[in-house]
Amino acid sequence: MTEGITLKNLVSMTNGVVGLSLLAMPYCFSQCGLILGTLTLLFCALMTSYSCKLIIRTIEIAKTNSFEYLAYKVFGHRGKLFIEICIILLLFGSLVTNQQALCDTGPVFFTKLLNLQNYPVPRFGFMVVFTVLISLPLSLSKRLEALHSLNTCAILFYFCFGLYLMWEASYKLVDYTWLEKIKLWEITGLLKCFPIFSVSFSCQTVLFVVYSELENKEIIDKLADSGILISFICYFLTGFFGYISYYDVTIYGNITYNIPDSFLSQFFLYGFIICVISGFPFIIYPCRTSLNTLFFSQSDELMDDEVYMPEHRFKNLTYILVFLTTSTAVLVPNLEFVLSLTGSTAGSLTAYVWPSMLYKFVKGRINFQREYLLNAFLFLGIVIFCICSVATFFEFKPTQENNEADSVVTEPPDSLAFYDNQGFDVQRIKARLEPAVPMEQMLEKFITVGKTIVPVPETIARNIFNEKTEEK
Repeated sequence: MTEGITLKNLVSMTNGVVGLSLLAMPYCFSQCGLILGTLTLLFCALMTSYSCKLIIRTIEIAKTNSFEYLAYKVFGHRGKLFIEICIILLLFGSLVTNQQALCDTGPVFFTKLLNLQNYPVPRFGFMVVFTVLISLPLSLSKRLEALHSLNTCAILFYFCFGLYLMWEASYKLVDYTWLEKIKLWEITGLLKCFPIFSVSFSCQTVLFVVYSELENKEIIDKLADSGILISFICYFLTGFFGYISYYDVTIYGNITYNIPDSFLSQFFLYGFIICVISGFPFIIYPCRTSLNTLFFSQSDELMDDEVYMPEHRFKNLTYILVFLTTSTAVLVPNLEFVLSLTGSTAGSLTAYVWPSMLYKFVKGRINFQREYLLNAFLFLGIVIFCICSVATFFEFKPTQENNEADSVVTEPPDSLAFYDNQGFDVQRIKARLEPAVPMEQMLEKFITVGKTIVPVPETIARNIFNEKTEEK
């Protein structure tokens, strides 16, 4: 470990970077390709590292203890208002993704755990019970020190999940046919997935807290880079090998949909539930504080180490945040859409635009070389905000778990026919279709247009298909 950096500091910093965006990494790699996805992930990590350095230099010059007071000192009331709104939206999006991950993994885990395959646990009912009994009490707690050990376990779990996907991919790596079918460079998916890559490294709001806790302030640069590096490794392992593991089927925005049913899948479902439980209180705490400073606190109170919040206000803001985030997670089940929307709007402003503008105004005129790099970084942040926001609103299409009913097959893909002793294996056919459709809808479409399914082997599969067609 780097000299001067303790395990507690490293865990705090890494936990502020890595998160449940990890679930969407294989989806992003499948949209962008292996090479472009890796380069984009590396580019976002380097951009975040430079952004953190700008914030650190700004903190040292302005002697501030919060993002809000720094904005008020530099830009006045309007600047404070804009940055607070960006921070609240960014944290709110993170809370929603946490709840979405819980919506996706929780019902499946408890359905299998309690052997309720005939009566699966409903998504909405599970969220109501889980929120009331677990999420809300943890969010109302003011002492979060007991959850720090869970944060360490969460980071180790993310790393182990990446290793598990590497092991899953090893079976296909020995078969070189994946080289012919996998995407390496798909520029059309970059606009949709770049905000997800970007928001995955978002840690600018956490940096103030970590910096204030350090006794030796000189190690903050190395600490931030170490946290970003660990997060990059976790994201890369999950995205790269997750794509290779499931390249021959549709990869969803939440990779847990693709994991086959086994003991390990149950273990990872349980692990993600623990990650959500441990992460939710740490995200809601700064979001609640930002809401308090936005609506109730005077600007001169931001200079204090802690802004006073009455008990009734503390509880009311917690109730509102928990209710809104849970409701949004149930109504908008697309994890990748929320990540993309958050990253393209509030994420890009908080990560790139505001840090460069704050440093530029605090420092004043600097030497030409650094000013050129700073202006380029600011310009790039504005471009990312504009282009990715437009792309997210007008070009984003949800993954097919939410639109299977609306999908129609136009042409049968090669080697489509699968069979077993009972006839067609519907699940395997659906896994090979792009997009997937119900078996009845597929047969109806083929009968209407006079198409036939390519048989493998020809005699048996064609006979089975003819029988199904006559029954239809």
